[in-house]
Amino acid sequence: MAEFGKNILYFDCVTSTFDELTKYPPENGLVVVADRQTGGIGRKGRAWVSDMGGAYFSFYILPDDKTENIPFLAIVCALAAYNTISRYTTCAIKWPNDIVSDGKKVCGILTKSAFNGDSSVYVMAGIGINANNTDFGELDYRATSLKLLAGKEIDRNKLVEEFFEEFNKIYLNLSNEEIIRLYKNACVTLGSHVAVHYNTDGTVFEGKCIDVRTDGSVDIKTENGIINVNAGEVSVRGIYGYV
Repeated sequence: MAEFGKNILYFDCVTSTFDELTKYPPENGLVVVADRQTGGIGRKGRAWVSDMGGAYFSFYILPDDKTENIPFLAIVCALAAYNTISRYTTCAIKWPNDIVSDGKKVCGILTKSAFNGDSSVYVMAGIGINANNTDFGELDYRATSLKLLAGKEIDRNKLVEEFFEEFNKIYLNLSNEEIIRLYKNACVTLGSHVAVHYNTDGTVFEGKCIDVRTDGSVDIKTENGIINVNAGEVSVRGIYGYV
């Protein structure tokens, strides 16, 4: 399989790197990078603040049989982002795929799947890393940047290159079991008391996260037993607000 990050298209400003990527046929590892997004979207359709200073990029993954599970690919992306950001500052993964440092979010990840004309699945992964951003407006209490954490200007192009160095090491060389083990070691949610918010019916329950399964879901131990969670909103006590 070809290495990722070798074919990169650069733009000054786009609505979102996801939108721009869809203008090109699915090609394994094709990357779109932008200095700014006017309509960046995070998980569950939330707006993603995408002013100058961040590293914003999306890329195609055409999965093989080993990693065709979409949630698992999100875990691969999260681990690659964690390893990249760890080069600059201490950080952790908040399940499923936020990277946090000093109690604040420094990176967000979004994955979407779609079908090719031949019915094969392809995945679009979108990464937003707060590199040199310093003003997050009303989100200051829950967002930070590598510049604020490391105390120096960050080379955003180098940051993108470093992400794909880490992604290639993980995705092309490690087994699923090794990836899950490394993810667990980096995941602040594991072992923490969490509140689970389901968007479908508004159900909320609390418990302790006791495991991350190979499909990317988590097991939450509650007073009524163990509940497996693979969707919904999971908040961790002490990580930009418990609820």
